[in-house]
Amino acid sequence: MEILDQFFEKGFLSFLTVTIITIVGCQLLCVFCDKELKHYYERHSGRLVPNDLLSKTLKFLIWALGLMAVARQVKALRDLNAMVVGASGIAATVAGIAARLTFSNYISGFFLNIHQPFRVGDDIFLKEKGIAGTVKDITFRHTIIETRVGTTVTIPNSVMDGVVIEDLSKHGYSRPLEFRVGLNTDIEKLQEIVNEVLEKNSDLVNAEKMVTIESFDGSGYTVSFPITARTMHEYIVGKNRIIPELNMELKKNGIVVLR
Repeated sequence: MEILDQFFEKGFLSFLTVTIITIVGCQLLCVFCDKELKHYYERHSGRLVPNDLLSKTLKFLIWALGLMAVARQVKALRDLNAMVVGASGIAATVAGIAARLTFSNYISGFFLNIHQPFRVGDDIFLKEKGIAGTVKDITFRHTIIETRVGTTVTIPNSVMDGVVIEDLSKHGYSRPLEFRVGLNTDIEKLQEIVNEVLEKNSDLVNAEKMVTIESFDGSGYTVSFPITARTMHEYIVGKNRIIPELNMELKKNGIVVLR
C-alpha cells in the first residue's frame, strides 16, 4: 500500500475514494440534468422540442470537471499538467485563434437550441441570404436546410444566429403577388376580374379585404394581394394556380399586363 501511496497526493485510498465519489456524482448529475431538461421541455411543449445538443454539452462539462478532479489526485499528472500548461502557451494561443470560428458556431448552435427560433422540420426564410427551405438538422457547428429545388444548404450556426429568420411554419407562409396595368385600364372591370379569380381561390386569398389597386408614379396601376398558405410548398402551388387563371381572364377582357 505504501508503494502505491507515493504516487498519489493523499494516498491510494484517498484517490480511490475521490474517484468513486466523482464517478457516482457525475452519473447522478447527468441523470438530474436529463430530468430537468425533460421537465423544461414539457413546460414549454408548445414552443420547444427536445434536442441532444444541450444534454451532450452538459454531460461533457460534468465529466470533464470530474476527470480534472481525479487527475489532481495523481502526482505525476499534476506535474505533467504544470509542464504542459507552461510549455504550450503559444500553441494554445494559436489553436485558440484557429478554433475561434468553430467555437463561435458551437456557442451559436447552443443558444439556437435553447431559444429555438426554429425547429427541425420548420420552413424558414433567411431574408438577407435569400435562402428558403426546410430545416433538416441543427448540429454543433451548422444548420442544414433543404431548399425547394431539392438542394441542401449547410449554413454555419454563427450565420444563423446573426440574420433575420422568418419561421414560415408557425404563422403560415404569405407573400404579395403584384402586377401592373396601364393607366387607360378600366379599374372597375379590373377589380371585378381580380375578385372573380380570387373568389375561386378563397382558400389562399381574401379578395374583399386584401386587394389593392394604386398608382404611385403615374405610369400605371399596381395591383397587389397576398397569397397565404400553411407551407411554402402550398404557396408555390397556389401561386402557379392563380397566375394562369388571372392572366387568361385579363387577356379575354383586353387588359394588358405591363412587364
